[in-house]
Amino acid sequence: MTANTTASVRAFADRRWLCLISAMVICVCAGFGYAWSVLQTPIIARFGWADSGVALAYTITVVCSTMAPLLFGGLIRRMSSRLCVAVGAAGLFAAGLMSQLWQLYLFYGVISGLGVGFIYPSMMAYVVRLFPDRSGMASGLGTAAYGSGAILWAPTAAALMEKVGLGSAFRVLGVLFAAVILLGSLLLAEPPEGFHAAMGAAPT
Repeated sequence: MTANTTASVRAFADRRWLCLISAMVICVCAGFGYAWSVLQTPIIARFGWADSGVALAYTITVVCSTMAPLLFGGLIRRMSSRLCVAVGAAGLFAAGLMSQLWQLYLFYGVISGLGVGFIYPSMMAYVVRLFPDRSGMASGLGTAAYGSGAILWAPTAAALMEKVGLGSAFRVLGVLFAAVILLGSLLLAEPPEGFHAAMGAAPT
């Protein structure tokens, strides 16, 4: 290993903690999709759609987010984190403009669901690349951040809907998530050449 490579590895070993925190923030935002419990009742109250019809949107979200890595794994690996974020944020923002039930299915269910399905696996793979020597810790923190998203965003969404209304709440959250996650993605950096070997683990 050359002197330059050694220096870059040492520098990244310190920076990777900032990268991990940024990835965790992204995962927290991606976890909003599971805050459905606070969204369903206001949607039904505003539009008068049947409970079962509105509930189907969440089912679509779960299916899309869980199937995305299986169906689009190769695409996810080629997409940048910023593009993954843009997909989910666009769906959430568009949900604020919906007026028909099929739009709820498309915007919240399919597009936002795919966005979550794109972001989460890409961030999990990324944090493991950051910490090949502590992969269990890195993946555990990423998973915890993703799971805490619903806990954090459910009361936030409820408060927003009470103050600005359902449609505006969707749009505000869509813009907020896009801004926070895109900013976080600017702090992400890939490990330099020789990093995994220097940390005593093979790339995953």
